[in-house]
Amino acid sequence: NSNLVKPGDVVIALGNTFGYADGTGYGIISSNSYKEVFSDGECRILATDIACAENGTGILFNQAGQVIGLISPHIWAERKGTTANAFAVSDLKAAIELLVNGESVPYIGISGTAVTNEIAKQQSMPTGMYVVEVDVDSPAMEAGIQNGDIIQDVNGTAIMNTSTYQKAVLECKTGENVKLKGSRLGAGGYVDIEFTVTIGSQE
Repeated sequence: NSNLVKPGDVVIALGNTFGYADGTGYGIISSNSYKEVFSDGECRILATDIACAENGTGILFNQAGQVIGLISPHIWAERKGTTANAFAVSDLKAAIELLVNGESVPYIGISGTAVTNEIAKQQSMPTGMYVVEVDVDSPAMEAGIQNGDIIQDVNGTAIMNTSTYQKAVLECKTGENVKLKGSRLGAGGYVDIEFTVTIGSQE
């Protein structure tokens, strides 16, 4: 359970972290307060002080030998860091279970951020998930979803933030037609919008 990990915890990195196979390193969690946003979701980042090659990969374990993270060079790649950073495994469990069972990971192709009640009040906009980016040639783009739209419902599930959106998408099936409802800013303010999206696959 990577949700129990806290700064200062001792961790072990195994894998290709140093640019060669079967490398081993240990250190501590330096931060667990950041998140990486990607298409159709987000994931907490476990940052460590363990040395790592620029393209290093591997698995992050706690002292009990439990997997808590997947080390990836794509995390904060623009920083060209030299320490191992990992995607928190608890945020990936639903996708991992699908893959283990031979199923595809559902894909719509939206990156977004939450419109909280406070933001909604300040900016006079509806709550939900604000669409920051739509992937090119994605099911979302084909359905007509645009940057700036606010997604409020996926297949009958109310969307309040990125986490609820991610969970709703993972409950869909590849090839299924799903209704997305929300709001779009027009000349006279926000108007209701509705799309039918054919769920794709991340593989």
